[in-house]
Amino acid sequence: MSEKRNILLIEDELVSQALLTAILHKEGYDVSSATNYDDALKAWKTTAFDLIISDYYLEGEKTGADVMRDIRTENTTVPAIALSLAEDSSSLDAIKNAGFNFHLKKPVDMKILTAALTALLKD
Repeated sequence: MSEKRNILLIEDELVSQALLTAILHKEGYDVSSATNYDDALKAWKTTAFDLIISDYYLEGEKTGADVMRDIRTENTTVPAIALSLAEDSSSLDAIKNAGFNFHLKKPVDMKILTAALTALLKD
């Protein structure tokens, strides 16, 4: 990786957020974190991100799919990965229709996440 890539990590479970942040830092990425819809959109509007990783279930009433749909109205090309425990068809449809490039089930296999990051951030 020639320059550090900036990732927006949207995860409301602080232990998961800390673990993912540590792993992403070890892989050479800069990480900014948000725990809910409002903080995620605020971060998106104030910082240039190369990729978004978002949990589906967030604090409050809005989901990661809601965040992604709103970001997609402004930017259709930023790569995005959804993380989720969701198995119900309505949640899976929401993830699919929000514009994520990949959907990874929790608990996340770090080899699969790393492969997804590599594929999405090719120079």
